[in-house]
Amino acid sequence: MAQSHTLNNTILFSLLFVLLSVTLVNAQEEEEIEETVEELELDVPFDAIIESTLKGKRTKFYGETRLNLNQISFSNWISGGASSLSGLFGVDYHADYSDRNGLVWNSNFILSVGASSIAGTKYNRKADDRLQIESLVGKQINPFWKFSGDVKFRTQLFPGYRFFTENGEEKRTRTTQFFAPAQLQSGVGFYYKKTEEFWINLSPMTARVIYVAKKFTRDIPDGTSYLGVDKGQNSKFFLGFSVNGYYKVQPMDNVTVENRFNFYSNYLNNFKNIDFEINTIVRLKVNEIISSTIDLHAIYDDDVLQKLQFKELFGMGILIEI
Repeated sequence: MAQSHTLNNTILFSLLFVLLSVTLVNAQEEEEIEETVEELELDVPFDAIIESTLKGKRTKFYGETRLNLNQISFSNWISGGASSLSGLFGVDYHADYSDRNGLVWNSNFILSVGASSIAGTKYNRKADDRLQIESLVGKQINPFWKFSGDVKFRTQLFPGYRFFTENGEEKRTRTTQFFAPAQLQSGVGFYYKKTEEFWINLSPMTARVIYVAKKFTRDIPDGTSYLGVDKGQNSKFFLGFSVNGYYKVQPMDNVTVENRFNFYSNYLNNFKNIDFEINTIVRLKVNEIISSTIDLHAIYDDDVLQKLQFKELFGMGILIEI
């Protein structure tokens, strides 16, 4: 319990430090933009001026499609090893809209699926399985801040299994499937966006619902839950405070680092316990098409699992950006 409390305090302190740093760094830039608007006497919202950097476009569609392949092969290799083949396909697309009345609408679609085949095993394994849709509507307050309302939906496409060996035979039992679990989150608050490379959304009133199939909760022991959902139920409701955002940096010409983060604290139960999700993608671009990727994904949600979930993917393949 002490370790969990220390972890939550560390996360909260780090988040406050980031917010304070961003405010100090951008204070001068905000003053310069306000002075520019006053000098030009433009009767348009700040957002229209910021979006003019898109060459006057009020809508923008951009994103990427990637395909990574990894293969290991052994033949008469004395030190041992198992041949394997894995593939990963993903898309990450954005659609942004803004107008001169200060209305902003940003949407994001993420799909990532992958599988691996290992010699000597009976079943293939999933390497990744994620479907995520986000949409945010904002109304201009000043150059960088907006009132906001956002919706986020996340689920998986294919069944998940627990693998085990019984009497020398490899077996599996299904633990998840499409829409089980599925998570729907919606909140209202304040949205800060400086550039396409950085934004943060603060939602002091955020509802979250987890959906599962009843067959997974029907036979569990009394007093237990399945992915946070109580016995015999197919959903559970949460109400809390949410902070989510995005940050992208380019430490070198051909290297980019993207960070997505989400923090959530439930008002209804154990408010001091902070759930979080952090996804960091490091991409090394070889040329216009070929790139290598390291994908690090960490999740902690004690309603679902009272352990840190961590996933790491590394591969090289084709990357197409638009």
